[in-house]
Amino acid sequence: MSEREDAFWGGITAILILGAFKLAWFLMRAIWWLGVLLVLSLGAGIGALVKRGQEPDITAGSGQYSEDHQLWQDEASGQRYPCSPVDREYCQIQASQQGFYWRKTALARLIRRGALVRYKFSAIAESSNGAAPEVVAMREFPQEAKRNITLDHVDPARASSDPFDLGVSRDLAKDALEDMKCLLTKKGWTQLQDPEATREHWYAYRYDRPVILWDKPMGEAPPVAGITAA
Repeated sequence: MSEREDAFWGGITAILILGAFKLAWFLMRAIWWLGVLLVLSLGAGIGALVKRGQEPDITAGSGQYSEDHQLWQDEASGQRYPCSPVDREYCQIQASQQGFYWRKTALARLIRRGALVRYKFSAIAESSNGAAPEVVAMREFPQEAKRNITLDHVDPARASSDPFDLGVSRDLAKDALEDMKCLLTKKGWTQLQDPEATREHWYAYRYDRPVILWDKPMGEAPPVAGITAA
């Protein structure tokens, strides 16, 4: 066999060995992350059974106003409450990081994507009497973890000049924010038209509604003719 043939078959052998190593590495990664997914799925299932019935109902407090906005009727109980004709209360949306979606992260790593961070939008009601702030609505949503990227980078105003390929993350945040708006509207809150420049973060919308006098219930009644927003 000539030197040229030796070199040719030596190159083929090296390529096959390199390919075998790459295939073995891919299979090891796949087995590892599938194993992690299996373990996390079992843990999540057990955790869900333990937590079932313990998490608060995020739709609790839904209802509607009478046409003159002087009464609020709770959707679940039918209980009616008077509303203040002059006083209003306010809430604002805040965001917080809650850890990771481990099962989704395991799947994402299989396709070489980043870990999925668990974020939460919370509508925090401002207290006028010194009481602790109250969370009146919340919504969790995922975001792909990227170095030095925060929720401020998925601002829809940045979509036309986005160098980080954040389209999917931006859509997930926008959908969660829209869900928050629906939840708050069902609870009588109206979004204020604050200029974006006055908000600390693009998602930090403020809402208000007439103060509902919860300590003066008026009894149950058939649903009142009204609207669902203040």
